[in-house]
Amino acid sequence: MATRDWSKVDWTNNEDNNLIRAFLADPDNIMNCNQCPYKMKHPSWDALPCGQYHCWVELSC
Repeated sequence: MATRDWSKVDWTNNEDNNLIRAFLADPDNIMNCNQCPYKMKHPSWDALPCGQYHCWVELSC
Protein backbone atom coordinates (compact mmCIF):
# COMPACT_ATOMS: atom_id res chain seq x y z
CA MET A 1 0.00 0.00 0.00
CA ALA A 2 1.31 3.44 -0.87
CA THR A 3 2.23 5.84 1.89
CA ARG A 4 -0.76 7.95 2.89
CA ASP A 5 -0.78 11.16 4.87
CA TRP A 6 -3.48 10.17 7.36
CA SER A 7 -3.52 13.68 8.84
CA LYS A 8 -5.27 14.83 5.64
CA VAL A 9 -8.11 12.34 6.01
CA ASP A 10 -11.46 13.71 7.18
CA TRP A 11 -12.70 11.04 9.59
CA THR A 12 -16.20 12.57 9.60
CA ASN A 13 -16.52 11.65 5.92
CA ASN A 14 -17.77 8.08 5.35
CA GLU A 15 -15.80 7.74 2.14
CA ASP A 16 -12.58 8.61 3.97
CA ASN A 17 -13.50 6.13 6.72
CA ASN A 18 -13.47 3.45 4.04
CA LEU A 19 -9.71 4.07 3.74
CA ILE A 20 -9.12 2.97 7.32
CA ARG A 21 -11.40 -0.04 6.88
CA ALA A 22 -9.45 -1.07 3.77
CA PHE A 23 -6.14 -0.70 5.62
CA LEU A 24 -7.37 -2.78 8.58
CA ALA A 25 -8.81 -5.49 6.31
CA ASP A 26 -5.57 -6.06 4.40
CA PRO A 27 -3.41 -8.81 5.97
CA ASP A 28 -0.39 -7.35 4.15
CA ASN A 29 -0.60 -4.44 6.60
CA ILE A 30 0.00 -6.59 9.69
CA MET A 31 2.83 -4.89 11.62
CA ASN A 32 3.12 -2.24 8.87
CA CYS A 33 3.46 0.35 11.61
CA ASN A 34 5.05 3.04 9.44
CA GLN A 35 1.92 3.17 7.26
CA CYS A 36 -0.68 2.73 10.00
CA PRO A 37 -3.15 5.60 10.58
CA TYR A 38 -3.08 4.84 14.32
CA LYS A 39 0.66 5.52 14.61
CA MET A 40 1.36 8.02 17.39
CA LYS A 41 4.26 10.45 17.65
CA HIS A 42 5.05 9.43 21.23
CA PRO A 43 3.76 5.91 21.99
CA SER A 44 4.35 4.09 25.24
CA TRP A 45 7.89 2.75 25.55
CA ASP A 46 6.78 -0.89 25.72
CA ALA A 47 3.99 -0.85 23.12
CA LEU A 48 3.65 -0.70 19.35
CA PRO A 49 3.78 2.75 17.67
CA CYS A 50 -0.03 2.92 17.94
CA GLY A 51 0.18 2.54 21.72
CA GLN A 52 -1.37 -0.95 21.65
CA TYR A 53 0.24 -4.24 22.59
CA HIS A 54 -1.30 -6.14 19.67
CA CYS A 55 -1.53 -5.05 16.03
CA TRP A 56 -4.97 -3.62 15.17
CA VAL A 57 -4.71 -5.05 11.66
CA GLU A 58 -3.88 -8.54 12.89
CA LEU A 59 -6.84 -8.47 15.28
CA SER A 60 -9.27 -7.27 12.61
CA CYS A 61 -8.27 -9.70 9.83
